[in-house]
Amino acid sequence: MILVNDEEVRFLGYFRAARFVPSTAGKAVTVPVSNFRGWKDGKAQSLASRWGYVYRGRNNAGTVTWLFQRDDAPEQDVVGGPSRKIARKVPAARAEAEKVREETGFDVFDAHTCLEVERAAGETAKKSQKPIIGVVFSWIPAVFCLGGAIYLASEGASASDEVTGLTVMSVLAVCLVALGLHFLRKNRATMRLYREVHAPKVALIKRVLTVAEDELLKAGRPT
Repeated sequence: MILVNDEEVRFLGYFRAARFVPSTAGKAVTVPVSNFRGWKDGKAQSLASRWGYVYRGRNNAGTVTWLFQRDDAPEQDVVGGPSRKIARKVPAARAEAEKVREETGFDVFDAHTCLEVERAAGETAKKSQKPIIGVVFSWIPAVFCLGGAIYLASEGASASDEVTGLTVMSVLAVCLVALGLHFLRKNRATMRLYREVHAPKVALIKRVLTVAEDELLKAGRPT
């Protein structure tokens, strides 16, 4: 095990399972380059590879970040942590996985089962984000329509075209608000599915990976 200093431990913290939640799930782990001044891409790539992450380049839009993806992750990663091959080599993690299997019947280190659980959880987490976009794109126009309707109403809307405009904008605003509420209910239903079906098994995977992470970092720290 290669020794790691405090800064490198902080870098590896971006890959830890504890950091992954559905709202931040994605194809890649992003690490701000500015948080590690003086680091070259090669150093970041080398350190990440020791946890089973592949370097995917930089994202230069806005805050410049390094992009990494776990070599055995599904398209949408909601678990994080070291690659399962690396975690499986840690005796304490294997022991914890055996405890989980005895308690629940779920084998965290069964490659096929674990990948299917992670893939389903990731897809559900991704779906939960789409309705939020629908809410935003429904309610922003609704605000403008409502504002236009209020303006016409304040002007008296005596002319027939103003009355028509007031009616159209009022109806459109109501429809857009209703559409936004539909998307909001859809988001809540998807998140409920995640919490009830996927989150329990994701938590079991993270439980084992956290043990692996702690042991890997402990073994790599100077004494």
